Amino acid sequence: MYLGLPERKAYLNAIRPADDRDFGSIAAMLITTCLHQHRDVSDTVNAGMEETRVIPGTDTLAKEFVRLKKQNSSRKE
Repeated sequence: MYLGLPERKAYLNAIRPADDRDFGSIAAMLITTCLHQHRDVSDTVNAGMEETRVIPGTDTLAKEFVRLKKQNSSRKE
């Protein structure tokens, strides 16, 4: 994930509550940014979950995300 100038304001607004140990805003901002930046991969993962109607465990989902990200990046080259 990359945080650049477009995400700067959202990041700064989300990090302030973390000073008071409220990490919900920063977690939501980072997840939203990650999903936005990797929409193709997350759409493919979501479609697979709908087809099987099984919610994978965190380890399985992370491995599948990495596999699909590599697959999608090799297609763009």
